[in-house]
Amino acid sequence: MEVAPVVDNFRNEYDLANFCSLVPRLKVKAIYQPPKVVSLFGRLKKAILRQSLSEQAGEVPAFQEGDILVKVAAQELPNFRQLRELATEFKNKPMPVTVLRQNEDGSEQAVEITVLPKSDPATGRVLMGIAAVLDMDSPVVAQAISMPGQTAISGLPAGATVVAVDGQSVSNFYEVAALFLKNKGQKVSVDYRFNGVAGGAATDISEYEPIHAKASIAIGIPFADLTHEFRASNPIEATQMGLKKAWQFVWRSYVTLGRLFQRSVPVSALSGPVGIISMTYQVAGDSLDHYLYFLGLISSCLAVMNLLPLPVLDGGHIVILLIEKISGKPINERILAMAMYIGMALLLGLVLVITYNDLIRLLF
Repeated sequence: MEVAPVVDNFRNEYDLANFCSLVPRLKVKAIYQPPKVVSLFGRLKKAILRQSLSEQAGEVPAFQEGDILVKVAAQELPNFRQLRELATEFKNKPMPVTVLRQNEDGSEQAVEITVLPKSDPATGRVLMGIAAVLDMDSPVVAQAISMPGQTAISGLPAGATVVAVDGQSVSNFYEVAALFLKNKGQKVSVDYRFNGVAGGAATDISEYEPIHAKASIAIGIPFADLTHEFRASNPIEATQMGLKKAWQFVWRSYVTLGRLFQRSVPVSALSGPVGIISMTYQVAGDSLDHYLYFLGLISSCLAVMNLLPLPVLDGGHIVILLIEKISGKPINERILAMAMYIGMALLLGLVLVITYNDLIRLLF
């Protein structure tokens, strides 16, 4: 079971979960592993990034599940909102993080790591590669905040360990929350220990939503890739299947071109020579049938591009011949040369834009 902020409390001005103003520390619940980078440019980028981090921070250890976020940049014991703000501030820049990590013998030690927050292309959010949840297994308080209808418990320092609520001993935040709910609408005492020194505070448990968090059970369901094998029983059937698939490739290429003009498909979705080289590098590391399938796809796309009505392409020559056939006379050489220059400029411009998009995708 894990505890996270309720939906309507997650991105408001307070942007954190709390228990009668007490905010637990954040713990690394899961580590996001990005897809394996296999492209040539991706490998180069990864090597440069690793070298850059090594030069700035020496050997850089990574997050581990169960790590407690003690300090992120200059912020000690951050909450959800502060963690997200810091990740955005350090986008594409090394960010120092101190975590509390448990050893095999049960002892804890502070470990300094360096992370590089990156922007997710799909959502635009800046991510650190972890899923953080509230550390409910220990009653250590990260912060005490003020919420609507609930005043922050004063005098309780950040990093203090709650040892008792209303005179009853507690060993984790689940027990703290249970006692707060039990004494809803009443005044209770909170005993804590900080740096070996005992202390105490008192608070009135609000009648209005004293617990700004909820419990949820996360169940991971593994899914295998959905695959379908196409196999012909004889050469004739194989030829028919090949022609059908080639027609599908050609048709999809024309549909994509149409959607480009309709602006339902952005130009950034196209790939040029650099993107083709990168994808070929990836597919070549897979099976032979996938590689041949990819070659068929590329050949079909190139055939469609070659038939575009631009003077420098075969499609343009076909259009010119049709015009001359219909008019019964050749096109003026100056007009034809000008059309060639314009077509070449358009084609080169398209190649430059697509190549730029490919480089941005591969390097950033």
